[in-house]
Amino acid sequence: MSTGPVIPEGLPPDVAHTAGEAMVRVFGLCDAGAAVEDWFRRNELADFMRLRVLAFGKASVPMARAAFRRLDIRMSEAVVLAPPQWAGRLIHPDARVYPVDHPIPTERNIEAARALAASALGAPEDEGVLVLISGGGSAHLTLPRNGVTLDDIRTVTAALLRAGAPIDDLNTVRRSLEQLKGGGLRAICPARRVFGLIVSDVIGDDPATIASGPLCPADPGDPLGVLSKWGVQADRHIEEVMTSPKPPSDRPPAVHEVLLSGRMLADRLPDALAAEPTPGAGPIRVCETVAPLTGEASEAGADLAGRFIAMPAASATPNALLAWGETTVTVGDAAGTGGRGLELALAAAKDLPADRPWALLTLATDGVDGPTDAAGAVLCSEMFADPRAAALAANAIKNHDSYHAVEMLGGLLRTGPTGTNLNDVALLWWRDA
Repeated sequence: MSTGPVIPEGLPPDVAHTAGEAMVRVFGLCDAGAAVEDWFRRNELADFMRLRVLAFGKASVPMARAAFRRLDIRMSEAVVLAPPQWAGRLIHPDARVYPVDHPIPTERNIEAARALAASALGAPEDEGVLVLISGGGSAHLTLPRNGVTLDDIRTVTAALLRAGAPIDDLNTVRRSLEQLKGGGLRAICPARRVFGLIVSDVIGDDPATIASGPLCPADPGDPLGVLSKWGVQADRHIEEVMTSPKPPSDRPPAVHEVLLSGRMLADRLPDALAAEPTPGAGPIRVCETVAPLTGEASEAGADLAGRFIAMPAASATPNALLAWGETTVTVGDAAGTGGRGLELALAAAKDLPADRPWALLTLATDGVDGPTDAAGAVLCSEMFADPRAAALAANAIKNHDSYHAVEMLGGLLRTGPTGTNLNDVALLWWRDA
C-alpha cells in the first residue's frame, strides 16, 4: 500500500514526528493486499482449477494484485474497477482495469459496471468467482435499473450527501435504483461458489451494507421514507422505480469474510501505537477508545475534546484518546469547502486548552476527507495560542469551510488515495510527560 504520509511543514518537531509515526502504524494495520494474502494462506481453494476475479472499491487494486499473485495460472479472467489514481498500477494480461469515480458516479462507472456484470454473467457454473469488495464500491458499481438514468442517480445521491445522510440511508436508496446492489450481482452470476472478501468502511461490518451489498439479497427498506427524512425531492418516475420490487433469485448464497474493518483497526491500534517510537516521536498510550464515532462531525469533535480534558494526567508518557468511526456533515446551503475529519478537528481543537501542549490527528484512512485533497488534519496547541484561532475555527464550522481554516492554521494533511478504506481515525494526545 502506498501511504506516503505528508506531514505539514512548520509543525513543532515532536508533533510532526509523532503524527507521522502514528500514521505509519495506522496504515500498517490497513494493508488490504496483505489481508488478501493472509486469506489465501488460510483458504487454498483446492476445489477449483479456475477462478475469475471481480474487484471494486477503493482497495480494489491492492486486493486484486494479491489475488493475482496467489492464483497465477488458475485465474481465468479479472475485471477491476479502481480509483483513477490507482487504475494504472495494475497490469495483467488476463485483467481489464477500469478507472471509475467517487462519490458521484459518471458514465465511465456505468461502462465499468457493465463490463463487470458481463464477466459475472459469463462465469461457468463450475468455476469459482472471487469478489473483492471495499468501501467506495457502491459508487463504482453503478448500473441503473430500467426507468432511471445516471443523472437521476447523481441528483439524488448528491442531495442526500449534502443533507448529511449516513451510509445506511444512502445505500437504501441506491439499492432501490440500481441493478447490481442488494444481491443483484450474485443474482446474475451462474457460478455455484462465490466468495466475497471485504474491506469494510461500514460500522457493524454488515455485508448487506458494504458497497450496498452486491452479493447479499437485502430487505428493500423504505427508500421513500429516507428521502422524506432528509428533505430530498425526487421525480415521480424515480419514486416508481424505488418502490417496484426486484425479481427474486434462487442462487446459493455467497460466502463472505470481512478481512479488515474499522473495529479491527481500533482493537489493534493501541498496542501498535504503544510500541517503541522512532527517534523524534513521542510515545503514545491510549487510555480510552471512543467507538464508533457517528453523527455530526462538529458535535463529535466537541465531545472528544470534553472527554480528553477529563482524562487523568499521565505520569510518564503522553495521555492519548483514540476514536474511530465515520461522522457526517450537514452542509445545507453553505458554500464552504471541507470534510468530516477537518470539521471534527476544528471542533475539538477550539475547545482544548492553549496553555498545555496537546496535539490532534484526524485521518480518513482512504486518504480522502470529503470533496477535498486532504486526508485530515494535524493541529496542536501552539496554533491556538492566539484567541483568534478559536474564532476562526468556530466560523469555519458554521460555514462548513473547514478546509480553508485548517489550511490557514498550517495543519492540512495530504496523502492522496491510499488503496484502503477503514473509516476515520482521530487521535488526541498530551505532549507533556
